[in-house]
Amino acid sequence: MQDLAAIAWYISREGVNYGPFTADDFARFENEGQLTSTDYVWCTGFDQWRLYEEYRSSAARTIGKSPRTSPESGPHLLARKLIRIPYNLLVTVIDVIARPTEFAGRRIDAGSRDLYRASYFYLHLFTLAFVINASMTRFDFYRGNSQHRELALLAIQIAMAIPLMYVFNRATRQRVTFSGITQAVLYLDGIFIVLQNLLIGGLAYISFTQSIDRGELDVIATEIERCLSNNSYVYWFTRGELEYFYYVPRATTTWLPAAREYAQYVLVLPFCVAFGKLMKARYGASLWLNVIFAVVTYPIVFNATYYALGRIQRTLTSNVACDEIAAKQAFAKYNQAVVVRQIGERVNTQLSNALPTRTPLISINANGFVMDLRFPGHATLSQQQVSMISVEVRSLYCDNNTAFKFARAIQVPLLVIIRDPWGQPAHQEQITPSTCS
Repeated sequence: MQDLAAIAWYISREGVNYGPFTADDFARFENEGQLTSTDYVWCTGFDQWRLYEEYRSSAARTIGKSPRTSPESGPHLLARKLIRIPYNLLVTVIDVIARPTEFAGRRIDAGSRDLYRASYFYLHLFTLAFVINASMTRFDFYRGNSQHRELALLAIQIAMAIPLMYVFNRATRQRVTFSGITQAVLYLDGIFIVLQNLLIGGLAYISFTQSIDRGELDVIATEIERCLSNNSYVYWFTRGELEYFYYVPRATTTWLPAAREYAQYVLVLPFCVAFGKLMKARYGASLWLNVIFAVVTYPIVFNATYYALGRIQRTLTSNVACDEIAAKQAFAKYNQAVVVRQIGERVNTQLSNALPTRTPLISINANGFVMDLRFPGHATLSQQQVSMISVEVRSLYCDNNTAFKFARAIQVPLLVIIRDPWGQPAHQEQITPSTCS
């Protein structure tokens, strides 16, 4: 019997020769349907190149076949198929990333089933990205976001990106095909979304470990989402009914928020280069023009879809006063002390961000919120200064752009104490919702 390790297979397609391949490689190409009837094949022992269609129908097909083609039991055959799927996906990923020139010649617009194979590959990679994303949801600040909505949004983004890159190419007289661009995008985007979910998930984990999770529902944010969903079916359809969790951040790494926001833009760059290589190898198109097209297309499509979705959602809910409704619903449904505390922490966070040099933090007593202000220095506060501070605090409490709006909705007052530099009370008043009317 001829040594299988010594057998070499070669494939010729449109005048370009590929190989040598092992017997296992050739068997995999056949199983995946990568060979077309117009390809020529040559194997150790052949006297000349043979048309693949003729080879399949001849007795010579037995040359180079692996002994593993003998009949197998059902469980063994199923196990082999289950192992073969991830193995073939991994081989394809390596080919796309490490050997784009050779891959383009064999798999991009080279046969009638190439678009089907690209879609098949993308479907498997999307499933993997789906699983990764689902396993990382415990590091998010909310739950209830439907993966099917993410799938629909991703489909819209791909449907926008492919025609846009095709138009760019045709406008610059690049002889590419719409089908070829579609296949390249499916292969590259499939790999990209898996790596993107791993990267974003890792950053989410770091963010999660730098926060204190009380395992507590954020009743205000959850009730706002429920109110918006109840008032607009389209809003619910495009967003879902989210439930938020309450996190109290510790001193977090300053680079983390920016990293989570912009990491995908850095990650996409090598894929843009790979797209240019695929187009150049398959159609002779300009490498750098296609890199530029991909770099421009990604942020346009990504930002446009989320911007449009946000505008639609804001338009659908612009006339719904869900802040007040949510506060009242939360106060009626949940522990009232928890509701007041969560509102108080919202106010504290907002004031700390808005007034970094002066931080008038509030506390909670049995009757409501307390804002105890003490000003440094040695001069006695004048009545005019006290009056100005009082007006500012009253305006803050009555402002609909602050978290005090939730306190007003459930009739929680604010006690203001203004102290002089020696700690003595210079002014004290209680601000109630009726003060704002």
